[in-house]
Amino acid sequence: MIFKFHQQVNQFPIDKKIGQKVTPVDKVDSGFEVVCELIDKFQGKIVILASGKRPRRLNAAGTIELTGWDGPNFTGETVALIGG
Repeated sequence: MIFKFHQQVNQFPIDKKIGQKVTPVDKVDSGFEVVCELIDKFQGKIVILASGKRPRRLNAAGTIELTGWDGPNFTGETVALIGG
């Protein structure tokens, strides 16, 4: 599954920081600010957090219908990707 995620994400010109411990994620005027343990700071409109080793269903309305979403269909929209 992570391989498919990497394939999809690599199609887009975005910054990725993989394997760094994130300390705070703060809401700022322009979106979000993420601080990594190596004292790197990043700001952006969207933060994608994907963590964990076992898939778990999110007990929320629309979960089944939105499973396997196709990112390009949501270009220009605010999205959240929740990994578990």
